[in-house]
This record gives sequence, C-alpha cells and structure tokens, in this order.
Amino acid sequence: MLINRTDVPAPLLAAIDYEVQRLGLDIYINTQSTPPDDAHIGNAIELWWPRSGDGADIAFRAGDATVHYTGPWHSVRGDYAMRATLNDDGYAPVIASVHGRRVLLAFEPSRLASTPWRDADGNDLPGNPLGRVLGDVFAECLPRAADAELDTRPWVGTKLAALDCRVQRVRQEMSTNQHRLWELERELHNVLTKISEQRELIELLDGDVAALRRRKAKEEAADLGRLVPHAFERIASKGEALKARTSPVHILWSDRVYPMGRFDVVVHLPSGSVAAVPVDDGFTRQGYPHPHLDAEGNPCWGNMARPVKEALASGQVVEALTTIRTFLGHYNPDNPYLSITRWGEDDVDEEAERFERCYESADPFGDCITCDDSDCPYWHDRHERCWEAGSWSSLRDCVGCGRCDHATDAVEDCRSDHEDGGCVSCRVDDCRYQGQAPDCDDEEPEEPEDEGEELVQLGAR
Repeated sequence: MLINRTDVPAPLLAAIDYEVQRLGLDIYINTQSTPPDDAHIGNAIELWWPRSGDGADIAFRAGDATVHYTGPWHSVRGDYAMRATLNDDGYAPVIASVHGRRVLLAFEPSRLASTPWRDADGNDLPGNPLGRVLGDVFAECLPRAADAELDTRPWVGTKLAALDCRVQRVRQEMSTNQHRLWELERELHNVLTKISEQRELIELLDGDVAALRRRKAKEEAADLGRLVPHAFERIASKGEALKARTSPVHILWSDRVYPMGRFDVVVHLPSGSVAAVPVDDGFTRQGYPHPHLDAEGNPCWGNMARPVKEALASGQVVEALTTIRTFLGHYNPDNPYLSITRWGEDDVDEEAERFERCYESADPFGDCITCDDSDCPYWHDRHERCWEAGSWSSLRDCVGCGRCDHATDAVEDCRSDHEDGGCVSCRVDDCRYQGQAPDCDDEEPEEPEDEGEELVQLGAR
C-alpha cells in the first residue's frame, strides 16, 4: 500500500505502485525538503528523495546503459549504501542508502523521466531510465529496509524523558500542595480561634446589642416621622415590610407639570424589593401608573438603582424612602415604559395649575428658596433655579443665604472677576478671601474647619 501520494508525478507514482504491488510492502513517501533526521516509527518503509538543492550533472551506469542525470542531488548515508556500476573513469556514485526502515534516494526520480541514456556503444536508447533505475534501487534496498528491525531506542528515550518530566512536575506540585495544606491548616486554626472568641463576645454582649438595636430603631422611627406630611402622607410597618403613602406626585418635564397621583411605596426590608402601587384612580395610562413603573408597580430605576439599593442594603431606610420619593417625581426620556406625553394636558389638575402660576410669578431667591412646600414639583430644583437665574442681588446675599453649595461657586466667580486688590476692600464678612493682600494667590487659602453639618428641618410639624 502506498501512503501519501501528495505531489508525486504520475509516472513516478506508477513506478512506485508497481514495486509496492510486486513486493507487497507498505511505503510512505516523505515529502519534506531535507533528509529526515528524526526516528522513524512504524512498519511502513519510508521513502525520501531530494526536491531541491544544488544541481548536479552526473553520469552513472544502470546495467549496460549509461544515464546522464541533471538535477537535485544529495549525498545520502545510512546503514547500507547502494552504488551505481563503475563508470569508465572508475567512479561509482552512491545513488541510494538504507537507514533502518528508511530508504533515501540521492536523485530526484521524476528527472529520470526526461534524462537521456545510452547503450555501451553510445547509442541513444528509447524511453527513459526511470523504470530501470527505480527497479534496481527498489530490488536492492526495499528488501533490506523490510528486514530491518524496528529501532525502538529513540522512542523509548522520548517516552522516558517525557515520564521523567512529568514526575518532576508532579513532585513540584506535591511540594506546593503540601505547603498550601500547611497554610490552610494555620488559617483554619485562626478562623476557629476567632469564631470561638466571637461566640464568647456575642454571649457577653447579646443583651447590650439587643438594647442598642431597639434604641436605633426608635431613632429611625422618629426620622421616618419627619417625612410626614410633605414627602409622605402616612408611613406604617407590618411584619417585615414598610408601607409609605406619598403625597400627590407631580413631574415637571419640558416646562409642563404632569400629575401622577399618590402611590403606596412598599419596601420588603429583608430582600430590599420595592414596589409603588397607585392609590388614586384616573392616572393610569395603558396599564402603566407612571412612566417608570410597570403594570405591577415595579420600578425601572435607571441611574437611581445604585443609591436605592445601597441605602436599603446598609439599613438606611429614611435615605432610601427619600430617594424613592425623588425618583417618583422625575422623568428620564431614555428609559420609560411609556412616554410622559401620554398623561396629556387634559389631566393637569387645579393644584398643578397653582404650582405653575406660582412658578411663573415667584422670585427664585426671595420666594422659592424660602418656600417649604415640598409638594411643589419645582421645590426640589429651587437651588439650581436660583443659581442659574442669578436672582440674588449681591455676593453678600448669596453667601449669607448658605442654603446650598452654590455660595462657594459665587465666591470663586467673584474672585476670578476682580483684581487681587479688590479682596482687601471687600466687606462681605463670610467670604474666605475677604481682606487678603494682593500676594494671596501665592498660598492656598486655608479651608475653615468643619464644625459639623447644619441640620435644617423644613415643613416639620
């Protein structure tokens, strides 16, 4: 059987097939460009010849004929070397060699198909010497290769080297695992010791911890009560859930006020799940009670998911309810279940119109900033409106108000708009640059010490 017929010319293939059938051997044709130097494993005889390299012009005998070969030639060596018949000049080149179960040809066989040959009298012979030369080579070399014992030494060496490498790797892994086991045993000992110490501490402090929890819960209940009546009309708890009914919700969007009605916000404290169920009739559109609530009242938080989830996870229920109330009063056009325009102009109630009229006539600094009606849809954005409108008449007014962080922005804007000398004559006592000399920029002004946050309760009863 002939194995690997790739890139073998038809005349050569026919000649090799003939020898395969005649001798009954399996022959593998090695098509690599250089002589193989690895160990051949297998019962098939491997046959190789040069496909490129230095060209040669060699005359050698094939029986009584002389072959004039021109083409690639390679000096082959092996356990047995087959030489051609001596030329007239006494030269007999090695045309093939046997190395174990491998036969190496010194010439490129397909070139013999176009190589001239002559008889002893110098007359050209018909055809070409391909069949004759291959027949002589195969007759002498193939039986020797077939009788050669399979050389197992290279494979045994390869196998043993691989096993040695694996043994070394396993030994290293065993050593690493042994050290890791010792580390885990030490960690386990430390963890068990810590658990024992914590168990003793819990037993000692269990009574005090329970009392501390009750005290914090009472304080939190008082904080929840302060959310009534402006943000929420009623807050109650039952079992593991908290229910807070909002005051009427209004959404300001694109200079329009859209009433949404009231909602019962239900918070399941262990899981942190939130639902907002509509209370009033007439505000549902196509089954949706709110642009960002599905039909069951489940919120699509958008960018407010993280603050709500973090507040609930850390037990900050008051902060979570405040954020939820803000969420219900805002609209994000990027992710609504239903566009807010579906709530329509015909649904604006009298209270919304009152808020709209007040907004149009009020002074952002004198009226909106001091207003405590948190039901107004403009109430939560009153500081931004005041700042953007610039309705405060002087820096003294803005800094003296102190109800938002924009006072710092006003000071910095004033600082950049005046020469350094202007700060020396400034009479705004609350400005941190007031009275500084012209070289004050050389040093960073000291920040005033934080004396604690000022807690302002708006609308508390």
